[in-house]
Amino acid sequence: MRPLGMDDRNKTKAQLANELSEMRQRLALLEQTREAKDQTEHAFKSTEETLKLILNLSTNFAILSSDEIYDGIDDVMKIVGEFAGVDRFYMFEFSDDGRFTRNTHEWCAHGIEPLIQARRGLPSSKLPPFIRPIWDLEVVNIPDLPKATKRNGKSPAKATQSIIVVPMVYNISLMGFLGFESIREKKIWPESVVSLLKIVGETFTNALVRKKTEDSLRESESHFRNIFDYAVEGIFQSTLDDRYMSVNPAFARTLGYESPQEVLSTINDISRQLYVNSESYQTLKDLLTEKGFIEGYETEFYKKNGSKIWVSINARAVRNGNETISFFEGFHQDITQRKQAENALMKSVESLKRTLDGTVDALSTTLEMRDPYTAGHQKRVALIACEIAQEMGLSKQQIEGIRVMGFLHDIGKIVVPAEILSKPGKINEYEFHIIKAHSQVGYDILKGIELPWPVAVATIQHHERLDGSGYPHGLKGDEIILEARILAVADVLEAMASHRPYRPALGLDRALGELAQKKGTVYDTEVVKACLRLFIDKGFRYE
Repeated sequence: MRPLGMDDRNKTKAQLANELSEMRQRLALLEQTREAKDQTEHAFKSTEETLKLILNLSTNFAILSSDEIYDGIDDVMKIVGEFAGVDRFYMFEFSDDGRFTRNTHEWCAHGIEPLIQARRGLPSSKLPPFIRPIWDLEVVNIPDLPKATKRNGKSPAKATQSIIVVPMVYNISLMGFLGFESIREKKIWPESVVSLLKIVGETFTNALVRKKTEDSLRESESHFRNIFDYAVEGIFQSTLDDRYMSVNPAFARTLGYESPQEVLSTINDISRQLYVNSESYQTLKDLLTEKGFIEGYETEFYKKNGSKIWVSINARAVRNGNETISFFEGFHQDITQRKQAENALMKSVESLKRTLDGTVDALSTTLEMRDPYTAGHQKRVALIACEIAQEMGLSKQQIEGIRVMGFLHDIGKIVVPAEILSKPGKINEYEFHIIKAHSQVGYDILKGIELPWPVAVATIQHHERLDGSGYPHGLKGDEIILEARILAVADVLEAMASHRPYRPALGLDRALGELAQKKGTVYDTEVVKACLRLFIDKGFRYE
C-alpha cells in the first residue's frame, strides 16, 4: 500500500468510502469471473462425458442382434440411470390400438422398490394427467412433482419428487414413453442430461422397431417355408409362347381371380399382362432354358385389380424325349410382406447409422468450437483421406471407417487449453508436449467404444512416421496401420494448405511438394502416389 500523501489527506470521508466501494465491486467481479471459468470447464467435461456415452449407446445398439435388444435395453437403463442420477428408470409401451400400456422394462437404484410387476398392463386412460403432453409428442420435465400435482399435506416417504417423461416416437406415432424419477430428493436436471434422455428414447425406439421388423421377417420366412414344405401353393404350367396351360385355385386366389378358369381365359400374354417388368420374364425363361431349373427368383406381378405383389418363383423346364423344352412348371409364393419387412429393416438400420453419424459430428464440432482456427479441419481431413482411400481401391467398408477416423482423429485436443491451440506465435517446448499428448488422450477416449473399425488405433498413430520420427511411440513402417498412414498424409496436406494462428497458409503446391519429397521415408509411398494422382492428375480440390 502506498503512503498517504497530501491528496489523500484532503479527500473527504465520502470520497474514501466511494473508492472502497469500487474496490469491493472489482473484487466481486473477479470472483464472478473465476466462478464462470470453473462452470465453463465443468460444462466442457460434462459435455465430453455425455457425448462419449451417446456414442457408446448408438454404436452398441447398431450392432446388437434382435435377440439381444431387450437385454441391451436393461443394460443401458442401468448405465444411463446411474449417469443421470435418477432413482427409477422405466419404459412403457402402448398396445397397437393405444388403449392399453404396459411396463416392459425397469431399473431402480439401490433401496428403491420395483413397480414393474404391478404395472404390467394398465388402461391408457388411467395414466396420470401430468404426462398428457406426451400425446402431443412433447417431453414432460417436472422438477417439483408434489407442487405441480397440488398434493396436499406431507408427501409419502417414497413418493416421486421430480420426473422426466420422454415420448417414444416412430413415424409421428407414439409407441410408448420413458420415465425418469427422482424419489429421494427434488432435482433440476441440466439440459445436457435432458438431451441425453431424448437420444436414449430415440435409440430405444429404433431398436424396438428393428426387433419387431426382424421378428416379423423371421415369422414370415418360417411361414413361407412351411408352405413350401407341406402345402401346394400357386402351381402353374405354362407354354413356350407365354400362355398358361393350367393353374390351381391357390394361384388364382393369389392374383385376385375367382377361379383357375378365369386366369386361363384372361391371361393370354404372361410377360405383358402378369409381369410388371416384361424383361424379368424373359430373363426367367433364359435361365430355365440354360440351367433347367430356378429357385427363389423374385419379381413383381400385377393382380387382377392392377395392384402389385412380390412373388418368389421355383420352376423347372420340362423336356421331351429329344431334350427339347415342352413347357415350364413350378409354383409362386407371395413374398410381399417379407419385402415390406426388408424395406422397414433397411430404414431402421439407416436411422441408426444417422444417429451414429450425428454423434461423431457432434464430437468433432465440440472440439472445433474450442479452436476456431482449425474449424473444419477434421471434416476436410476426413474428405481427403476418403478420396485417397478410394483412389487406392479400398473397400467401401474401409472407406467408411476412414471417414469416421478423419472426423475423430484430433478428438484428444479437447484437453488442450484453448489458449495454446489458438496461440498466434511459436509455441514453447512445454506447450508442444501438451499438444503431443492429444493422440494418447484421443485413444483413451475412443478405446472403450465398440466400432467395426480400428478408430482408436488410427487416432493414436496418425502422427507416427515411417522412419520412426513420429509420436507418441516412434513406430516404424508396417507397425503403423494403413488407415493411420492415410490419415497422416491427409492431415499434413490439409494443415500445410490451411491458415494457422502461428503462420499463414503455405498453399497446396508446397504441401504436395513436401509429401513427394518425403515419400517412402516419412510418408507411405503408395498413399502419397494416390494423393498426387488425385490432386495433380485428376485435379481434385476441396473447400
